[in-house]
Amino acid sequence: MSRAYVFSVTRLGDLVESTLVLDFLHAQHRDGVVLVTSPAGRPLMEGDSRLAEVAVVSSSHPLLWRAQVARLLARVHRENAHLVNLEMYPPRWRFLRSLGRFCPHRPRCIDLEALRGEFPIATENGDPASITHRSRFYARAAGMDDVDPPSPRLHVSQDGRDRALRRLREVGLEPSRTVFVHAGCSPGWKEKRGDPVFYGRLLRALHERHGLSPVLIGTADDADAAAAIVDGGAPVLDWTGQVASRDLAATLGSAALFVGNDSGPLKIAEAVGTATISLWSDTWPEQAAPRGPRHRAARFALAPHRCAGATCEVPAHREPLPSPEEVAALSMSLPGSIQGESPSAPPGPPMAAAP
Repeated sequence: MSRAYVFSVTRLGDLVESTLVLDFLHAQHRDGVVLVTSPAGRPLMEGDSRLAEVAVVSSSHPLLWRAQVARLLARVHRENAHLVNLEMYPPRWRFLRSLGRFCPHRPRCIDLEALRGEFPIATENGDPASITHRSRFYARAAGMDDVDPPSPRLHVSQDGRDRALRRLREVGLEPSRTVFVHAGCSPGWKEKRGDPVFYGRLLRALHERHGLSPVLIGTADDADAAAAIVDGGAPVLDWTGQVASRDLAATLGSAALFVGNDSGPLKIAEAVGTATISLWSDTWPEQAAPRGPRHRAARFALAPHRCAGATCEVPAHREPLPSPEEVAALSMSLPGSIQGESPSAPPGPPMAAAP
């Protein structure tokens, strides 16, 4: 079959989630799969054997973005290729759907209207059971009907893995007892960010009760959140702004556990096979949390809902939120190398200075 052009351009976490369709598309399109993404996505996806090419839309300006995408769609037409629209930002999704009508084959589009339509319904009635996990929307868009969607997967080179392990050991950290922590969020969605005091208690419990060594990661946009946690006296090594994009997947894959909010690094940790504890406030874990026995989800704030305070009838709103210490204890329920250490175990290695 001809090539497939897969568009997932806007958010890093959405791009990583969409990788669950790549094995299927690679098997269906032997002429190759071209992934169209943002500059931030390229370091994560280059070297992936499922891809013939990683094409980049370099501008975020609305007009320039559309011009660059239109040129790529012209390639789709010239090559008699297939279009797979996995874009999650509504204006861009609509633009791709509109121009996709002129492609040589019927475009495959994620049903963004149905996906986004579930959220306000669940928000209104407080019923997470009414939510379909986003992985099913990705799978259906690619033509994977009536199957249990696979997990997302990112390629990490052996050289990248070796560099990440070496960096941990150079500062005295044992990979099997290291937990990477992302306390930040997307710049435009501050509601996802957890309270620094909550995170401080959580990291102290992971370190002192469960023998794990927390390391903060994130971009410059997360510096304020990281500084608040460090200033609060949490036992943590701060690598915020010190892990390059090209090394992020290998770095997260080198640790035993990831703890963080609903954000790109959470999805990357899932895609490289690291166990996760995800923390949620303004979004629904039932829709977007990592799946499987190596992942746990907890709330640090009530689910979005137009409730009536004390008279609210939503069961989840009548239940107390877990404490940071209770969230930390979830690490002991995960299968793998971090399991089995008792709460009275000695703490992990002392926090080293950042290299």
